[in-house]
Amino acid sequence: MFSAVEEIFNHAIDVQLLTRVAELGHLDIAGPDVVTTHRERVDRLRHLKDALENMSWSQNDLTVPAAEAIANGCRSPEWRLPCGESGMLDFFLALLSMREVAPDLLRPLLRVVANACADTDENRRFLVEQRYLPPLVQRLKEPDCAQLILATIYNAREPAQQQVLHEGIFPVLIDLLSNRDDAEHADGLLESVTRLMQLLIECPRSTDQSPDYAVDVLLRVAAAEGHDPEDFVAMIELALVHLSDVRFQRHMLTEHALEMLLSIVVDSYSRFADAGDLSPGSQGSRESPDKARAEQRGLLARVRDKAIGALSEISALPEFAASYPLDSPLVGSLRMWLSVSQTQLRTCSCLMLGNLARSDAVCRVMVRDFRLHEPLIHNLCGCQDIHLLHAAAGFLKNLAVLPANKAAIAEAKLTDALTRLWSMEAVPQMQYAGASLGRQVVTGSYENVLRFLEPLSPDPDSPAHSRTYLSLLFHLFYHTDHAATKTEVARTATAVLRVLHRARDIASKQDLEQARRRLYQLHPDLVQPLAYLACQTSPSVVRSEGWFAFALMASSREGAVVVDDITTDIDVYSYLLEILTGTPIAEGTTVSDPNILGTFESKSESESVRPGKDPSGARDIDRENALMLLSQLLKNRVSPDGTCKCTSSPSFPLTRRGRATRCLPPGERFWKISCGGRVRCIKALNS
Repeated sequence: MFSAVEEIFNHAIDVQLLTRVAELGHLDIAGPDVVTTHRERVDRLRHLKDALENMSWSQNDLTVPAAEAIANGCRSPEWRLPCGESGMLDFFLALLSMREVAPDLLRPLLRVVANACADTDENRRFLVEQRYLPPLVQRLKEPDCAQLILATIYNAREPAQQQVLHEGIFPVLIDLLSNRDDAEHADGLLESVTRLMQLLIECPRSTDQSPDYAVDVLLRVAAAEGHDPEDFVAMIELALVHLSDVRFQRHMLTEHALEMLLSIVVDSYSRFADAGDLSPGSQGSRESPDKARAEQRGLLARVRDKAIGALSEISALPEFAASYPLDSPLVGSLRMWLSVSQTQLRTCSCLMLGNLARSDAVCRVMVRDFRLHEPLIHNLCGCQDIHLLHAAAGFLKNLAVLPANKAAIAEAKLTDALTRLWSMEAVPQMQYAGASLGRQVVTGSYENVLRFLEPLSPDPDSPAHSRTYLSLLFHLFYHTDHAATKTEVARTATAVLRVLHRARDIASKQDLEQARRRLYQLHPDLVQPLAYLACQTSPSVVRSEGWFAFALMASSREGAVVVDDITTDIDVYSYLLEILTGTPIAEGTTVSDPNILGTFESKSESESVRPGKDPSGARDIDRENALMLLSQLLKNRVSPDGTCKCTSSPSFPLTRRGRATRCLPPGERFWKISCGGRVRCIKALNS
C-alpha cells in the first residue's frame, strides 16, 4: 500500500514515518509503485500535505522529518513545481511565518523553501505575492539560520528583490557582515551575504536604506586576511557602489575613513603579489604563461581603476580640502605616490591632488614648496599610460593657472613634455590636453612666451634653428582633424599676441618689438589659426578672440604686414563685412571650417560674452574689434594717397578698402577688448 509513498521522491525515505503520517491523516495513498508524471507528483504531495494539515499544524515529531523529506525531494528539479502546486510549499511557509517556530523545525522549513524556489519562477512569484518574505528578513537576525534564509532570498531572485529591499534588508546584511566573526560558519556566511548583496545591488536605489557606516564595514571585511582575489574584489566593488552616493562619500570624509580605501588599494599589490601590476590604461599588455594568473591581474587592475574613480569623486568635494589639509599624512602619501612605480597609484595621486589644487594658496605651496610640477612633467615625458598622462596634464594645468607658478613650471623642461604630447597622433585627446596646457602656461606670461619662441636647435646652421616650439604647435593645427585641438592652438596664438602687445609693465618697448618681429617673421602662418577662430558661424567667445587678435596684430607695423594678407581670403573678408554691416556679403557664403566648438571656460581670462547674455552683445564686440582692425590696417598699411606702404603689390585691394572704409564711423570710435581679466575701452581715430 505504501510502496508508492516510498518512491515519491525516488529517494530512500523513512517508510515508517510516511506510514504513520498517512495513518494519522486517514489517507488512501494506494497507487503505482513509481511516480513518473507531473500530475502524479502533485497528487501525492497534496495527499501528504493534507495528512500533515489534519494534525492541526501541530509541530510534533512528525513535522520535522516530513519537512526534511520534502526538502531532500526538492533537490530534484522535477519535484519543485509540484511542491508549489500541491500547496505543500504554502503549508510550510505558513508554519515559517508563525511567531514561534521550534528550533529543530526552523532549519528543515527553510531548506524546503530554498530548494523549492531554486530555478522555479512560479514558486518565486508565490513567495512574493503571498508576502512570505518579510518574516524571512526578520529571521535573518538569528545567526543559526541566516545562511539558509539568505539562500532562500537569493533563489527567489528578481521577483523578491524589491520586496526585501523595501523591508530594509541592507542594514541587516551589513550587520551580519559586521558581526560575522561571532557566527558559527563565518566563511559560509560571508559568501552568502556577498552573493545576495551582489544580486540586490543591481536594483535602482538599492543602497538608500544602507547605514552610513556600510562602506566602513565592507572595507574592513575586504581588508581582513584570508580572502581569495575574487572575494576581495567582490567586497570592494560593493563598497564602491555605495560610494557612488554622495552620502557615503561625505561620511568617509567626516569620519576620516578615506585612508582605509587608500590602504586597500596599496595592499592589493602586495597581498596578491603574483598578480602583479597591470594597468587597464596601458597601451601594451603583458602575456603570462598562466592564463588564470593573467585574469587575476586584470581583475585586480580593474577594481583598482574603479576605486581610483571613486577616490577622484570624493576628492572633488569641498569637504575633502577641509578634512585633509596639505600637511596631512594622507596628502603626504599622495605626494609620494607621484613617483612610485605603480602607474595606477600615480594616476590616483594626480587626480586627487589635482582636485585639491583649486585655490591660489594651495597651488602656490604645491609648486613653490613641494615642487610637485617636477614629477608631473617627468610622467608626461616618459609614461605610456593614457590615464596617467591625462591626469598629470590636468593637474599641471590647474597649477599653471596661478601666474606666479607659470615660469617655474616652464623651467622644469615643460616644452619637452608638450612636444611629446603634441606629437601623439594616435591619441587625439592627448594632443588636445597638450595644446590646452600650452595655452595655459603662456597666458599672461612673458617669460613663457619667449620660451615658446626659442629655436628648436641652438646651431645656426641647423634647419631647426629657424623653427620654434610655437612652430610645432602650429604644425599640430594643420595636421589634426580634431576641432577642439585646433581651437586650443588658435587660442594659444591669441594668448601670445596679448602678451607681446600688452606686457609693457614687465618688458621694455624694444624687447617687445623684437619679440613681435621674431613672432611674425618665423610664423607667417600665424593668421590661419586666428582666421579659424574668426570665421565661426555664430557669435561666441572664441570668435571674438579671433577678431581681437587681428586687431592687436594690425596695431603694429610688423603685425599689419602679416594680418593684411589674410583679408584676401574670401571667407575672412566675407565675415568681416558681415560683422561690420550685419548682413552677409552674398547668399550662400561658406566658411572653411563650420564644425567649430562653441564656448570654452577659462579661469584666467575674462569672457567677452557672459553666461546668459544675449548673443547680440558678442556681435557688438566683434564689430568694434573689426572696426579697429580696419582702422589700424588703413593706418599702418595704406598711405593717405591710397598707395601701399610695402614694396609688394597691395594685398588689401582699393576696391575692398573703399567698401570697408565706408563702414568706419566718422570721428572717434571706442572699442572693447578683453585683456588680463578686465574689459577696457581704447580710443581709436580714423586717421
